[in-house]
Amino acid sequence: MFGQIYVQVDTATAVERNAQRLYGVSEQTMMRISTQMELPDDAFIYSGFAQFDELLDFIVSIWKKPALSLTDYTLMERQREADRLITAASMKHSLDLALRRIIAEIVRRAAPEQRKQIAAELSHHKQMFLASWTSSSHHEEHNFSEVIDHFIQQCSPQVQQLFREAL
Repeated sequence: MFGQIYVQVDTATAVERNAQRLYGVSEQTMMRISTQMELPDDAFIYSGFAQFDELLDFIVSIWKKPALSLTDYTLMERQREADRLITAASMKHSLDLALRRIIAEIVRRAAPEQRKQIAAELSHHKQMFLASWTSSSHHEEHNFSEVIDHFIQQCSPQVQQLFREAL
């Protein structure tokens, strides 16, 4: 059986308590985590345990809840996978739009006689890059600027220079 207890505490208190620990984490890490922390979907929040007995009663009440059936768990996992695919498709669409804007700006900055060649090169790189990105299972690990940088690094030095000028 698995349960979650979310004890709500403000960041300043958490940082203060962490500083008293023998092996605490850095304050920078604490601040970063506090901005990324998400409340569990099915959390019961209780932010005032006056006595330990209240906490113990709460834990016992959670413990008595029935566990998920295999069917419920399977349905939840299928929904999570469907949500991941929707997010990935949305990310790919956003990336495609950003790359189009970048390509348009780079082509605009190119010498008129080079625009057709540069547009073809960038279009080809974009198509290959998006196909590679879609098949990658690690695309959520990178931030947007890292992905754009990776795309530009695959281009010719001339295009890379135009990109730097466009910034």
